Amino acid sequence: AGVPAVAIDDFVERNCVERLDFVKMDIEGAELAALKGAEKTIRRFRPRMALSLYHRIEDFIQIPEFLTSLDLGYRFYIDHFTIHAEETVLFADPPASNTANER
Repeated sequence: AGVPAVAIDDFVERNCVERLDFVKMDIEGAELAALKGAEKTIRRFRPRMALSLYHRIEDFIQIPEFLTSLDLGYRFYIDHFTIHAEETVLFADPPASNTANER
């Protein structure tokens, strides 16, 4: 039995979300699919993001490639945010001109 889910774009639209500053994902390898379901939201709000990369080795390439393909000027940093060395996180930071204060 699966868990009900909704795309971030659909949630934002249905709930008239007017601001989204930060996205954190650790969803067991479904991060790329979730990002694709959030493309409109990412383009609109340009949130900072912390995305787990360690579930699928291909995510180390595919997630930054997808975000780069949006041509929004994100800068990427890889780090470990826990005491566990295998829990690699991609931090995506939008350009300063796209911060919440300047929207």
